[in-house]
Amino acid sequence: MTQVYPCDIFRNQLAFKYPAYGHALWVPGPVEIGDVGFLRDGRFNRLFNALLPADDPSQGPFGVPRDYEQLTFPRCPGHSTPVAAVIVPTETLGFAPYYSNGVKDTSMPASAEPDFSARGPANDRDWGLRRLPQEQQDTLRFSFSCTEKEGGAVLYLPVQAPGQTALARGRFGQHMIKHIKSWFAFTQWHGLGVEQMDEIILVTGYHRTKTSANFAFLEHQEDAQVSFRATEVNAYEATSGIRWRFYLERIQGAAWNYGPQGNLTVC
Repeated sequence: MTQVYPCDIFRNQLAFKYPAYGHALWVPGPVEIGDVGFLRDGRFNRLFNALLPADDPSQGPFGVPRDYEQLTFPRCPGHSTPVAAVIVPTETLGFAPYYSNGVKDTSMPASAEPDFSARGPANDRDWGLRRLPQEQQDTLRFSFSCTEKEGGAVLYLPVQAPGQTALARGRFGQHMIKHIKSWFAFTQWHGLGVEQMDEIILVTGYHRTKTSANFAFLEHQEDAQVSFRATEVNAYEATSGIRWRFYLERIQGAAWNYGPQGNLTVC
């Protein structure tokens, strides 16, 4: 039986529920529009950036393919549209848990009414959500369970995650189709362990968050569940501007991770 790792369950389950949001990273890290890379152990591994010249000093340690062609956006003969003009802000995520199909939220009391005045992710009860008044946000409690044999996933964002996206998606797609064989050969030459061309990713958008809590419910678990608290710490305790700490109260049949700079304590 092929082993499925928590990072893959986390990514695949959330991608199925929220296909417009792309790949949820188990291990968050820097990503830019135009990055070409692949996923490994829940982390995005950047090779180079297709929007930059071949000799740009920020290209990856492996350089670029021999027949590298920079992705540009022609406007008229001899002129190109600036890259900044085709990258725009997109929907901001956050202040909510995002969870996959088959995962049940058991943290809201039956008598509580969800607040639909502030729209959240399109979950079964559309939490709207867990966006409590500021004076009540110092500590939030969450509980989730999963009985799906394929597993499930929960991503909790206690802070906003602003995003950016590329307008010229068609141009990105054409560029990737034209160069994917060259990019794949590039990974083979450097022995990076990329086995198929469809493992290669060209980034066309992203969301960034200062901190998050990630949970993956493992496969074939009869009573998988997690419970945790998200607590806003005092300003003098916070580091690098992170003002949230997660306390894991119960975990069964699941794996967890946090980042980029959050703090998770097992109670």
